[in-house]
Amino acid sequence: MRHWYARWRLDQAVALSRPAVSHHLKILRDAQLVRMEKVGTKHYYYPSVFTQLDAMQHLLDALKEAQHA
Repeated sequence: MRHWYARWRLDQAVALSRPAVSHHLKILRDAQLVRMEKVGTKHYYYPSVFTQLDAMQHLLDALKEAQHA
C-alpha cells in the first residue's frame, strides 16, 4: 500500500511557500528519497522505500512460487 501525497496538500500542511515546497521535494527526489508520479496536471509524491518494498515482495512471491513448483 502506497502513501501518496499531492504536492498541493503538502503546500497546505507545512508553513512554506509553494516554491519552497517544490525546491525541497526536488532535493528529496535528487537524493532518491521520494518518487514522483504525474497524473494529469497534478504531481504525487511517495517515499521511495515503498518502491523497494514492492520489489522485495515481488521477489519473495516468485521464490515461493518456485519452491512449490
